[in-house]
Amino acid sequence: MTIDNLKYVMERILSQLEQHYIFPEKVNEVRALLEENFANSKYQLDVVSLCKVITEDLQKVTKDKHLTVFYRPGLSVDQSLDQILIEDEMKKGKVDNYGFHKMERLTGNVGYIDIRKFYSVQLGAETVISVMNYIANTDALIIDLRKNGGGRLEMITFLASFFFETSTHVNSVYNRSENTLIQEWTQPFVPGKRYVNKPIFLLTSDFTFSGGEAFAYSLQQLNRAKVVGEVTGGGAHPVMFARVEGDIHIRIPNRRSINPITNTNWEGTGVFPNVQMKNEEAFHYSYKKALQYVKEKYEPIKGYEFLVKEINSTIREITR
Repeated sequence: MTIDNLKYVMERILSQLEQHYIFPEKVNEVRALLEENFANSKYQLDVVSLCKVITEDLQKVTKDKHLTVFYRPGLSVDQSLDQILIEDEMKKGKVDNYGFHKMERLTGNVGYIDIRKFYSVQLGAETVISVMNYIANTDALIIDLRKNGGGRLEMITFLASFFFETSTHVNSVYNRSENTLIQEWTQPFVPGKRYVNKPIFLLTSDFTFSGGEAFAYSLQQLNRAKVVGEVTGGGAHPVMFARVEGDIHIRIPNRRSINPITNTNWEGTGVFPNVQMKNEEAFHYSYKKALQYVKEKYEPIKGYEFLVKEINSTIREITR
């Protein structure tokens, strides 16, 4: 890449940030660092390495893990990266079961769901409905977000709709590009059984990020679920994509989540668990708590001695 081309790439990146980045006040500091590194020939690299180094510099200033510059070859000038990403999601989603890697009724009538990604509602709604119908008759639920890297906000709200009796304000999103504030409410109707008046445990790790954090933070702040595990990655800014030049693209956080309870979000801090522990210990802790809840529910009721006996045996087994 020539010096002139490199300078143009830098200016395009800065221009996109000035127009769209959720924190425009940080752009001058970004500009100063990029210009300093350009002058010191730090960016005289192949295009893949260039994208990596510029991303590191952008995140060094902004501390924003969503903000990235990346190389995506093979797109014609008139091809939209957004459309390509949608097509990629359609291809991957089916073989990824739209992010729902496991659902199970555990011993003691406790439900378990492992969600790795939130795909679009258009693609994944039927899977969500099937999963929620499967666990509908359990008495407590564990949702595993420890390997969840994010996804679509509309799917997060759709899934959350099953956990509230009435339409509930779960999040708001400010869009700097459009200067709009949109409230996100759970749906007044869900195509299946609601999962209400039962405890929910959300497992997190330091890998849990973006949409996984949004789901955990919303249910935690509304006192609908307990978060158990590690402090999460700390990314609360939904993104847009733009072409910089040729095969170089940028992912820009142009929106900000605003929780209706806290009036803030988890950007840079992560979601703090109600019970903090190593992520590999979170499942057994939550499972034991869930079993204790189910035991207390059924112990006074005649005819459920078999279930109480099963739960006691399981608690002994997992606490050895």
